[in-house]
Amino acid sequence: MLRMIIADDEPLVRETISRIIDWNSNGIQLLGTCRDGIETYNMILDEYPDIVLLDINMPGMNGLDLIERIRSIDETISFIIISGYERFDFAQRALQYGVHQYLLKPCNREQILNAVTSVKKRREKLGTLQVLRQENMLLQNRVQATMQEQFLNDIFLPDSDIEKEIDDYCAMLKAPDTNFATFYLAHGGGMMPPGLSDAIHACIARHRARLFFGLLAIRNVAILVLRISGREDTEQLKAELSQLEVDGSPITCAAKYYPSADLMLRSLVPELRVCDSVNQYLPDGSFRELYNTAASVHKLLEAGCNLMQTFPQLSADAQTRELNQLFAQVYDIDTARTVATKMLYQLLPSHASDVGTGAAPIIAAIYSCSSVFEVQSLLLEHLSRLSRQDNGECGGNDYIQKILTYVNENLSDPNLSLKGIAQNVLFMNVNYVSKQFLRKTGEKFSSYVSSLRMERAKTILQNTPHAKITDVAEAVGLGGNPQYFSQVFKKHTGYTPSQFAGKES
Repeated sequence: MLRMIIADDEPLVRETISRIIDWNSNGIQLLGTCRDGIETYNMILDEYPDIVLLDINMPGMNGLDLIERIRSIDETISFIIISGYERFDFAQRALQYGVHQYLLKPCNREQILNAVTSVKKRREKLGTLQVLRQENMLLQNRVQATMQEQFLNDIFLPDSDIEKEIDDYCAMLKAPDTNFATFYLAHGGGMMPPGLSDAIHACIARHRARLFFGLLAIRNVAILVLRISGREDTEQLKAELSQLEVDGSPITCAAKYYPSADLMLRSLVPELRVCDSVNQYLPDGSFRELYNTAASVHKLLEAGCNLMQTFPQLSADAQTRELNQLFAQVYDIDTARTVATKMLYQLLPSHASDVGTGAAPIIAAIYSCSSVFEVQSLLLEHLSRLSRQDNGECGGNDYIQKILTYVNENLSDPNLSLKGIAQNVLFMNVNYVSKQFLRKTGEKFSSYVSSLRMERAKTILQNTPHAKITDVAEAVGLGGNPQYFSQVFKKHTGYTPSQFAGKES
């Protein structure tokens, strides 16, 4: 169900639009109505609706200025304008800001419902589904990367059931019948020459093929496993790779084509298992040795999964202690990321609200960590939070305090928003955070920020009564709209900024 706000300075219009249509039966949750631009702006920051239906000419801040300001913070909200002005410049500016519908007053029930329904269908078709697809794609890529890494580790374990490993891995693939090809490039050196790696990737890009396992290397033989369009393209790429040289000496290239992942893996895996070690070259130019570390990684993954069975029931101290013991056995960042991701996926399925908006940023944050300790700290923070939610707790005040601290340190940021903090600092669902912020502080986020900004503006004017109003507005994050700053300041203090400064001087 989509969420909507109605804003109009005429009480009769507000009430009529909110009551004349049964919004709930049309898949719309009406969050509330607003009587002016400032109230609308604050409600948007508190509720983050999907749709805002608003009058273009409201006191405090007109509809177009409001849309322009919101667009700098959130580009996903759909706006429907109701205007009593048939002016080309208004309509042109509305189009510039991406307004989805522009209705002229007077408009009837059918016109309003059609406009909202049109936006609803458009969001479902292009907006919401696209966002979900992008997030799901990120999650799927992380899952597939984790499973691929685990598969490569598992095939080197002495007690592995290779047939089962291949069957399970093929079942996990989205396109098991895709064409594959393996290329074997023998060169004279020991380690992979950097120039050869670059040339190989350039060839792959020209043929629009996709590396499947990354670039594998066994002593002086590079192995490419590619998703490829067909047998003909395999031969063409083989011919091109055969032209490559290392220190003036040509390389030798052999290729095998397979019409499915199953056939490719049943041929490749036995070849890899007889090797003492296999290096997997990563996109950043580094490599990891698969064979020697496989057993320890497998044990860590198993230990991590076992820990997740009891983790939510442990005390905070026990959670920290158990995670410390597990990560004491982790010595490299890649293993830390793999273990952390696997553990998160054990707990995330029971948190549907987090999977939609929170999981992707958490996983992305884990993969941006630069040390094992960073991964462990981030993992503990989020596992503890998810565990508290499982146990019916609201999560304590730790993240609320984070919000308060972040706001205080970033008050001059004009794009400061709860959605940005929730998604980029806390990695939590914004709707959940909004409700908890109100519950813990007794105040909505927009009201809290507005009050804090005005108190800081008062302090500045008290200390420097001759400061320019534009400079004061900028210092508290409202530099883009000094008029709006003056209106909010007067509403908060009873004085305009100039009057207040004169009183203090």
